[in-house]
Order: sequence, then C-alpha cells, then structure tokens
Amino acid sequence: MALGSPGRSLTADNHARPLETTWFTMSAAGQAIVAVRLARHSRDKFRSLYDHIHGLPEVLQFLHVSGVNDLLLHVAVRDVTHLRDLVVDEIATRSEVANCETSVIFSSFRNSRLPVYAS
Repeated sequence: MALGSPGRSLTADNHARPLETTWFTMSAAGQAIVAVRLARHSRDKFRSLYDHIHGLPEVLQFLHVSGVNDLLLHVAVRDVTHLRDLVVDEIATRSEVANCETSVIFSSFRNSRLPVYAS
C-alpha cells in the first residue's frame, strides 16, 4: 500500500518545498484517520482511553472533537493489515469505544500559514 510518493512540490514562484506527506521519511506505507465514538461519556473512561491511545506509536495526532464522533486519530501504518490490526486490537474492542470508522488518506495538504483576519 504505497500511497504517497517522495519528492518535492513547487510553490507558485517555483521554489521547491518538501511534500507534507512523505512515506519513506516516516518509515510507514500509509496513513489514515480513525474516527472514534465513545460508548459513554465519563471522565474516567475518557482518561483511560486517552492514556491507552497516547501510548500507541502509530498515533501521530489525537483530536478531541465535537459532532457525531468524539475523537479523530491520525495514524501511520505499514500496510492495510497493520491498519486493521491496530483498529481492531487496540481501539475498537476497548470497552470505552462504541464505534470506529476508518478513512485511508490518499493525499494531504497542510497550510502552514495562519489566516490574518480583519479587525
């Protein structure tokens, strides 16, 4: 599952910039977002799950969000088997979790500049 390609992209003025996602520098074959819905909302359950997820080396980013899902996990994995095993063995089968939905990342873009708002 080699989804990304190493290399550089060009800015509008033809200056090279590194691609945001380079699989080879991360030693991983792919990335995904795992949306997690909690079974029950309690501080103790949340802290228990947070501590567990914080210890997983595949998790690049942990986002506590509003909406249908409670958490978004940005993960890096070797392949789809590794992704499946991570979700099933480490996340979905925990008592704190009601549901998981996984989306494979095909490409990404990150704007490193913060917007300037008029006052």
